Amino acid sequence: MGRALRGFFSALVLLVLIPLCVYAENRALIITSGFFLSAPEIYPSADNNGSTAEFIFANAYPPFTDIVVLSDRVATREAFFKAVQDTFNNAGPDDVSYLYLSTHGMDEVVPTLLLSDGLREYRLTASDLAEALSSVPGIKVIIIDACHSGAFIGKGGGNLSVSHLFTGSEFKIITSSGADEDSWYWRYESEEGPITAGAGYFSDILSMGLTARGGYAADLNNDAVITLQECYMYLTDCHSVSTPRVYPENDDFVLLTYSPAGPDASLGPLSGILCGNEALSAFDPEILFEYTVTQPVTVAYRLVYHLDGRWAFNQSPLIFDVTSLTSDPQTADPGRKVRSLRLSAPNDTAYGYAMLQILTLSGGMLTTHFSRVLAVPPTDVNPDLFIQTASGFCPGEGEEMPVIISHQIPLEWSVVIIDEWDGIAARLKTRHVTRPEGLIPSGSAFYWDGRLTDRTPAPEGFYWVQVTAYAGEKVYYALSDAFYLSER
Repeated sequence: MGRALRGFFSALVLLVLIPLCVYAENRALIITSGFFLSAPEIYPSADNNGSTAEFIFANAYPPFTDIVVLSDRVATREAFFKAVQDTFNNAGPDDVSYLYLSTHGMDEVVPTLLLSDGLREYRLTASDLAEALSSVPGIKVIIIDACHSGAFIGKGGGNLSVSHLFTGSEFKIITSSGADEDSWYWRYESEEGPITAGAGYFSDILSMGLTARGGYAADLNNDAVITLQECYMYLTDCHSVSTPRVYPENDDFVLLTYSPAGPDASLGPLSGILCGNEALSAFDPEILFEYTVTQPVTVAYRLVYHLDGRWAFNQSPLIFDVTSLTSDPQTADPGRKVRSLRLSAPNDTAYGYAMLQILTLSGGMLTTHFSRVLAVPPTDVNPDLFIQTASGFCPGEGEEMPVIISHQIPLEWSVVIIDEWDGIAARLKTRHVTRPEGLIPSGSAFYWDGRLTDRTPAPEGFYWVQVTAYAGEKVYYALSDAFYLSER
């Protein structure tokens, strides 16, 4: 009897322990399009974006179960649905499925992504995307690297909707740009031959944040766990060509993990990049920055000015660091570098936006390691602040409150949510500079998730948005109309 009982309890212990050994699995599908019938080609930039995404997923830990790359091979609705089904067919309720898309985003009444193989085309809608992924169990992470990609989640434009097709807990979404913005890429066009190099600025910065090549820069607390919110904060700070958007806001979902005992964090040629104040004075528009060179490499900088509503890349040549003591004057020696650049005033303007990029050049390929929006606010111009919100929202259903603030000039400002007792319920920005977002009229878009500064849910009731803006020695204020937060 004793032997039988021992056998029974052993079996019971095994039955209890076995489920604890089942781990969630990650899978990734990467789809890129570079050749089109109705739009300019973006080859090889889109393909290289896909390779960068593959590198990100391949270097995560624990390893992904599957990583599927389809470049210029998905050009119909049926092919897209089949790719999703084939890749995520074995996904379970505890698994995470990643979808990365790099292509043209079309600024149309119904936002679309252009899928093409060079012979056929299909305009993929948000409805298509939601339908294809709706049958996939578990969490779906979607990364869209395309112009106007924020429109898929209703962000970065004048849209005051509090929900979209991906509202809810099963979707986590990052877009490279807002609804009204382009998402820039570069290509090397040789006079002697075909285009041989190119990439997107967003994919480079994303890889710096999520892999050892950038020292896992998105891991803001250095715990080997990168959350969706950490990644978003990193992207908004270090990707300046367009405005990254995310859903949900302030989400602690674990986007990726990595092994601290894995590849050396100094794998990339640059590390420890620091940049000075992003708000500059028109009287002393100097930007200070520093970084460490870990291996001999060609380092370049670029100051890109925002003119006539666009980044003027064609007027922004590379500035090579030529302080090396090596035989090649354009190869930087290893060590800590402290540098400074001064802005000029294009077209005799006394205020505006510029962008600092820090890049390396190797084998004909540019790699963007860091970029920062710089703002020179005016000293005596009224910004004409105007705030728009929706009338109400329900955070418990995954809704977020859009806050659209019109302003005609670059500003340093604070944006807060005020409750019925005139207390600060949440802070959206604190002494932060604005950036170009492509909105018409000119402005900025924020989204409140309905949580207080301590991250607990805000109680039901009326709330307002309050803006305090600084231009020179002058301070400007604006207050929105009331909106209602509903608990159900």
